[in-house]
Amino acid sequence: MEKEIKEVYLSLGRDPAKLKLEGKTEEQLAEMLDKLKAIKYSLDLVFSPNPGVELAKEMLRTTFKLKDGK
Repeated sequence: MEKEIKEVYLSLGRDPAKLKLEGKTEEQLAEMLDKLKAIKYSLDLVFSPNPGVELAKEMLRTTFKLKDGK
């Protein structure tokens, strides 16, 4: 799972060497991976030829359990 987290992090233009994955439980790693994938997917939607901004916002709201932009 750590390898997949590093791949998604790198695809977001970030340096995976700066990740602090040591000591994380499998549950924490799974949550981190889910959130990184949601961010990647949402950014892909926003910057696609047919932007899905509303879908991206809803995806982030759901993933991070936000309500009304808070």
